[in-house]
Amino acid sequence: MNDQNTQQITDNTYRYVPVMTSHEDHTTPKRRLPRHIGVLSCSVLFFLSVMACIASVLIFAAGASGFGLHKSPGWKDRGSYYQNVYISEQLVYSFEGSRPIFEGSVGSVDKIAVINIDEVISYTTKPDITILSNYTIAAQLHKAQEDPYVKAIILRFNTPGGAVGAAEPLCRQIKAIDQNKPVIAFIDNLGASLGYLLANCTRSIYSRPDALTGSIGVVYAAIDYTGILTNLGAKYYVVTNSSGTQKTGGDLTNPDSAAYKRLQSILDETFDYFFQTVLSGRKRAGSFITESELRKYADGSVFSGKQAAQIGLVDHLAEYEDVLNTVRDTYIDTEAVDVVEYQIDPDLFTLLFGSTSKFIGELPNLIMQPKRSELMFIMQE
Repeated sequence: MNDQNTQQITDNTYRYVPVMTSHEDHTTPKRRLPRHIGVLSCSVLFFLSVMACIASVLIFAAGASGFGLHKSPGWKDRGSYYQNVYISEQLVYSFEGSRPIFEGSVGSVDKIAVINIDEVISYTTKPDITILSNYTIAAQLHKAQEDPYVKAIILRFNTPGGAVGAAEPLCRQIKAIDQNKPVIAFIDNLGASLGYLLANCTRSIYSRPDALTGSIGVVYAAIDYTGILTNLGAKYYVVTNSSGTQKTGGDLTNPDSAAYKRLQSILDETFDYFFQTVLSGRKRAGSFITESELRKYADGSVFSGKQAAQIGLVDHLAEYEDVLNTVRDTYIDTEAVDVVEYQIDPDLFTLLFGSTSKFIGELPNLIMQPKRSELMFIMQE
């Protein structure tokens, strides 16, 4: 039909269709949304509804996991200190076995447990699986200790170090386990500072030739956020008691100040613990390095694995597969041996919201305490 009143007029956005009523001009077009936009809107709403249902199911499953429905048998009864850390093991290699890599569950066969320490190590007093901490490492060590099929443990390092507070409890635990099950250190790519300290709590240290290790020393790291607060228009006030002149930390920019010297003495005491731990570990491993020679290298210097072996900081140069073979041949009698790696299993809620909630929770501290500091055994770049 060529009637102007029934002709559809279209522009780039809308389709105009004249609507015949008794109260309006029959030639005036009325604006309506095109049909494909309505269909698209319905599709989006349907998709969001489906995703909401799936999310509800997953969150319910995550909650069930949090209540222990998916824990390994008996794990929740192995001590309250570790009961909230869920650890699974993954088969990565099988000696003289028929199972290929990454397949099947681990059965009743002798095992070598590998604990990967591949981040900066934090110090916590409760479970926090969003970070690598002394708590999560201790839980993995505990699982390996309690498993009767685990005959040896390898600590595989790829860490620049971490918090001072994590050193003593982990070192004590490693030494205690090593009395019954051999604990071996392998520096894969980076095992410096706290990583090297913990390696010296094991029976012996293996390293790749091109790995980085050493960095024997302690550092006090401080960040001052007051400049950011000033730019934002915020003011920072601190009031102490009349004799508490050092309560705010004092002047750490001046090496001659009392505050700087006091902090230096604390770092010296902490360094002495580091040095004595390394010295004890080198003697226990039968290293040829003497105390006077060790002190020459204990200045924070970083060494390659090859250099460290030449001066006695590590005991053997080897690749990962060589370490597995050596541990099997040295400490395990049976031919069929599984190599398993431990991993922390977070529930879905923690996986999605753990880091975000942690950051939000830290905001008040960043505002109220803009000068943040921590004592670290860590390699400085």
